[in-house]
Amino acid sequence: MLTQILIHTPIYVWAVLGGLVLLGLMQSRTRRVSALQVLAMPAVLLGLGLWSLAGVVAALPAVLLVWLAALGLGAAGGMRTPQAPGTAWLAGERRFVVPGSWIPMAFIVFVFVLRYASNVAAAIHPEWRAAPTTQLPLAAVFGLVSGLSVGRTITLLRLALRPATIGAHA
Repeated sequence: MLTQILIHTPIYVWAVLGGLVLLGLMQSRTRRVSALQVLAMPAVLLGLGLWSLAGVVAALPAVLLVWLAALGLGAAGGMRTPQAPGTAWLAGERRFVVPGSWIPMAFIVFVFVLRYASNVAAAIHPEWRAAPTTQLPLAAVFGLVSGLSVGRTITLLRLALRPATIGAHA
């Protein structure tokens, strides 16, 4: 059965996975990035989360509310997470120094696998597409993961606003 599932997976899904893995690999090494580049990770996770809910919201509007609540909780938690040592705002370059981490790759792969598995499950059991018992927990998880990424990004962007960090170098 697993072979059949993999064979019938559209090719674009593997291309998306390849792009996501590339994004995760880029995040694994220390780099100097602009504010726009910092926004890439939460944008990808938000996009994947919303894409996962798109077909469900019309049949089950509570999914959007659960996703938004989880997004808020995740963002609050992400904003409480301390920055990794070596994180800095380089005012002269108008760039951030972001230490490498495998955490973004874990988030990316987790969201992809969850989305893939939920789509396969929905293909096998179409009634799950509008079932609150499957869709509400999925919305909560997608919202929480996206929120954590958003919260961590907000914390990073705040470095650029702190007078004590202006001109800091790594």
